[in-house]
Amino acid sequence: MLSYSDYGTLQKSSQSIVYIPIIIGIASIIIYALSRLFTKRYNWIVTLLGIAIMLMIAIPIFFGAAKHN
Repeated sequence: MLSYSDYGTLQKSSQSIVYIPIIIGIASIIIYALSRLFTKRYNWIVTLLGIAIMLMIAIPIFFGAAKHN
């Protein structure tokens, strides 16, 4: 489980961590498109997993940044 303090402060050297949810979102879209080519039945699972993983990463980044600013 991720902790809110895992990411520390968002300084200039660590600004790239805020792009992780965007990368996960794009990867989810690509996986969704590939799964759509093979099967159309379980695409909702790919969508839910992408949303859940994105939230698991974005929430600690937000609260870690908000706590230290």
